[in-house]
Amino acid sequence: MKLSLSKIEAFVAVAQTGNITLAAKRLGKDRSTLSQMVAALEDELGIALFERSGKMPVLTEPGQSLLGRARRLCAEADAFQEYALQMSRDAHPTLTLGVSPLIPARLVTQAVRHWRQSHPGTQLEVRSLDIDSIRQQLLTQQLDVGLTLNSNPTSTFPMVASYLANLPMAFVASVDASLPIRVDARQLAQVRQLCHQELADSAQASLLLVGRSVEVIGSLELLVEMVAADLGWSVLPEAVAQPYLERGQLRRLDVQELVRQPVVPVSLWLAPSVAELPVIDAFSQSVVHCAEQLGLDGG
Repeated sequence: MKLSLSKIEAFVAVAQTGNITLAAKRLGKDRSTLSQMVAALEDELGIALFERSGKMPVLTEPGQSLLGRARRLCAEADAFQEYALQMSRDAHPTLTLGVSPLIPARLVTQAVRHWRQSHPGTQLEVRSLDIDSIRQQLLTQQLDVGLTLNSNPTSTFPMVASYLANLPMAFVASVDASLPIRVDARQLAQVRQLCHQELADSAQASLLLVGRSVEVIGSLELLVEMVAADLGWSVLPEAVAQPYLERGQLRRLDVQELVRQPVVPVSLWLAPSVAELPVIDAFSQSVVHCAEQLGLDGG
């Protein structure tokens, strides 16, 4: 004799609620179906589980004896299901993430913390890489995910690319720069602009490169040092520039022609082999959630 777990769950629900209607609602079934399931279980066991002489079902002595075991069976079934679900979540044992140096560390940190709530068993490897290395390592399956600023859409093929959020940008210069705090485009154009390689290659380059003389720098650390040394001004993600502004290493430039703060899209690039995995989708959703929490413009 093989007993149905659903019938045992019906028995436990009726015993716990003392009411067929409430038990049916708890299990998402109609009243008559639930009554039939309990009656069928009694027939299979050859035991009356409930006394039905009154308005409400009352456990018989055998029913009381079996209830504890039935509860443990249901709890074990729930634990089994949860364990199987966790295994499916963590079926991808290691997530390898390539992050552009222009992506704010706080966004990555909070996204990882949020993502770990649903995938605590998945190991994470994070690499700080330039955009070309992210592209190459995705193609060779050394990376699962790339978090970068949006480049020319055609450059992502055959990776799967999705927009996540907008990253506000700040115009910055050395505290010793001759440029005034309130500056116009003509004044900016007369001074050397230092631009990070990733921004120079992005689809937004035409909007951000305004200097007549532009020098492209591949290292973020070197770029900031050069700006602080008054070797030129630059455009950096607001969240990346903020610590340097607070420490007095850089100062903000207020560009007269700007109606609103410029933004650059943040994109998630996925290797084709992992694009459909739940663990990857969960990480993507975590980045979107945390970008909203940090006030990044998603418009």
